[in-house]
Formats: sequence, C-alpha cells, structure tokens
Amino acid sequence: MPLDDAFPYTKPSTITRVIAIAVDGSKSSDFAFEWVLRNIGITHPSMKTVHADEFVLINYHSSSAVFPTGAASADDVVFPEALLYSRREHLRWQEQQQREASVALLKGYAERLKKARGSDVAVRAVVLSGDDARDEIVNAAKAIAADMLVCGTRGLGTVQKLFLGSVSDHLVHHLECPVIVVRNNE
Repeated sequence: MPLDDAFPYTKPSTITRVIAIAVDGSKSSDFAFEWVLRNIGITHPSMKTVHADEFVLINYHSSSAVFPTGAASADDVVFPEALLYSRREHLRWQEQQQREASVALLKGYAERLKKARGSDVAVRAVVLSGDDARDEIVNAAKAIAADMLVCGTRGLGTVQKLFLGSVSDHLVHHLECPVIVVRNNE
C-alpha cells in the first residue's frame, strides 16, 4: 500500500541515508526530535565526507473514530438508512480532521528541521492511520527503507507496558534497522 505523504514529495537522487523520525507532538516526541537535530546528520567542517540524509517524519493517528451516541426520544423520527449514512459521514469527517491535524503537525516539524538544517534538506512527511501504531510504523519504516528510526518514549511502568504495550519496544524488536529510543529524563 502506498504511503500517505502529507505534502508533495520527490525522492532526491543523491540520498545516502534515510532517517525516520516518529513524531506525535508529545513532550517525549519533541525531545527525540531535538535529539536528532543535535546528533544526527551533523557534519564537522573538517570532515571530507558529507552524508546526503533524507529525513522522513512519521505521524500515526488512530483510524478508529468515535461516533457520538445518544438515545432517540419517543418524539424523534429515526430512519435507519439516514442514521447509517450519518455515521459514515461523521466517521469520514473525523478521519479527515485527524489527517489534517497530522499534516499540520508534520509541517511544523518539517519547518523546524529546515530551519535547523537549511531549506535544501530532504524532508518527507508521512501520515499513517490504522488499528495499531506499532505495526503501521514498522511497515512504513520498511517501505521507505529506513537506515535508522528515532522515537521518543513515554516512560511507561512495567504494568502499563504489560497492558498497553510499548510502541518503542515493538519497533526495537520488529525493525531490521537500528532504532534509537530517546528517553526524556526531565
């Protein structure tokens, strides 16, 4: 399945590394993004080799939208077909709202990246949706042939990880490329 690019994208011809960064706007995600800016793709002036890095920003949003429910009163006339249409339309609208929020978030990160690295930096932004963030991010990283993936961590406790699962833990165990999990100790 092709990836959903947040804005027009053409793959540069001189890329040597693809660096994927999973972002969601949280403090831990921002911390990981800032870590990338400080540590990845920096070339010292005395170095002869220059990496042509492509940064791929990835944002996931859940595809399971919620439809507000409420009991109809005895005075309401309910037509099942209208209700089904209404729910489908609401779910489409909600999915569109989530995608627009993802695009806005990714554009903000792309602007920060271009400000830090220069306007000619290769940036791609991918919007993901589906039932499981972990699998969607793994599939996207494989599809873009990521050389590394950087993500933050929410710092869940052992019990929370057991019930909720850890996205970063799943990425570490299911991706073939190096996964850098940046922990914010603040």
